[in-house]
Amino acid sequence: MKLRALFVALLLPCASLAQSRVTVPVQDPVYRDIDRLIALRLVEVGLYGQRPYSRREIARLTREAKASVAARKVSASTRRIVERMASLYSADILQMETRKIAPRSWVAGAALEGLWLSTRPRGIATDGLGSVTAMIDPLLDGRAGRSYSQEENLAVEARGELHLGERLSLRLQQRVVNSQPRLEAASALAPIRNVTIEAGRQPIVWGQGMEGGLLFSSSGRPLDMLRISTDLPFRGWFIKGTSPMRGSIVAANLGPRQHFPNSYLIAYKLSGHPFTNRVELAASVLGVQGGRGAPKGSFRDHVQDLIPPLKYLFEDNTTQFSNKMAGWEYRLRLPELRGLQLYAEHAFEDMDPRRWGSTFWEDGGHIFGASISDLGPEGALAATTEFHHTGLRFYKHGVFLSGMTFDGTLFGDPLGNQADAGYLRLEWDRGRSRRVSVNLALERRDGDEYTAVSDGPDEDNFRFQMLQSVPAEWRSRIDVTYRAQVKGVDWFVRGGFERLRDYAFTPGWSRNNFLISAGYNVEVDSRRQRP
Repeated sequence: MKLRALFVALLLPCASLAQSRVTVPVQDPVYRDIDRLIALRLVEVGLYGQRPYSRREIARLTREAKASVAARKVSASTRRIVERMASLYSADILQMETRKIAPRSWVAGAALEGLWLSTRPRGIATDGLGSVTAMIDPLLDGRAGRSYSQEENLAVEARGELHLGERLSLRLQQRVVNSQPRLEAASALAPIRNVTIEAGRQPIVWGQGMEGGLLFSSSGRPLDMLRISTDLPFRGWFIKGTSPMRGSIVAANLGPRQHFPNSYLIAYKLSGHPFTNRVELAASVLGVQGGRGAPKGSFRDHVQDLIPPLKYLFEDNTTQFSNKMAGWEYRLRLPELRGLQLYAEHAFEDMDPRRWGSTFWEDGGHIFGASISDLGPEGALAATTEFHHTGLRFYKHGVFLSGMTFDGTLFGDPLGNQADAGYLRLEWDRGRSRRVSVNLALERRDGDEYTAVSDGPDEDNFRFQMLQSVPAEWRSRIDVTYRAQVKGVDWFVRGGFERLRDYAFTPGWSRNNFLISAGYNVEVDSRRQRP
């Protein structure tokens, strides 16, 4: 009865609470629109690699794109997409233009989803290189680590964001799946000029890929963390020139389910247009340290561990008191070629100058991608393709045995370790009330077991040695989503099919998986009700 009452309540135009510094979840289709604005250079500063964006940042991008469209010739679909964004974020744009902040305002949202699922998730095997406590279930990728049961599921959600003057914003997102409640997000935000300090449970997505990157993706669960980040791009007075940049630093508690309970995560990233706004460069570091029973290191060791160059400048503590990844990424925009973008991301579990080959491939993860927008007579078609590779011990660790995970879900690429994949996304959007996206995937995951061997105490001649060879697991997948806006309500229908061969590296064990879902999302903004 409680679930039925909540279902009925969500069918009503309900409201919960928001303000412009509050971020918009990366699952929102507005990010596909933003991708087009960046690709076509309708915005001069479009830093892609740190998401989610705040309402304020989306308003800035939309306002700038609206001015560009008025002065340039663009396709009919692009013009309508910008107009649609301007309508959806009209309150935020007006607030930015007038610089008037209401003493109190709110944004309210509700969602309903029915989902039928036939997949069988599996874990990642432990070998001589370590372990990672995460599940593989690709039909559910991109859903912020949400859990569903096999067959029927009913999910209802209420979310709210409240702005109290200029100094404080609150947000809450509660989701119930099959009578099981889960707090999706709850945080408080305090702005200080262009810096936002946010504490609580929040999502984080970094990277150049369609669904994020190798350190944080849209498939990872929201973290319980403190985040300090710039909201709008800033000019770096401390670096020669005036290149626009964006920065973030995150500290999170990984909770009691880690191998070392209450391990903590520290990550930071800096993105910018250092030479021209056609090029985005970024670098990031992520480290997991501490926790009950974890190996100890001095304060200096922990700080030095989070700044990779210091490892080679000063004496290094070789004790495995942390699990660390570092990487860089880049994106090139060529708007004259129908919004062509070329991009790549690289991250490494370990870097050893004595073995660059195995460091790059066996210890590394890579994403290479290309996208093009504004195809067809009206510019309604966009296409993106990517290749992903993850090395033998990517995300694994021999001491921090949970690996790069939180609550059983990988922070980064849901592909997991020791795998290769190709992806293609096609999107049809004329800028009206309907849009369609088609996602194709081909993934190969290896289950061969390895160990690491070396000579002497300094790990000379370090190499990987195979212990057992098994058949690779192959997955091919198609996923189609249809969305329609009807009287302010965003309706969607989604269907997915996956073909598995040699499931869980077992010869001849093949199966078909299916996903069917439908639902709606509705939002109310109190600022739109003001005359």
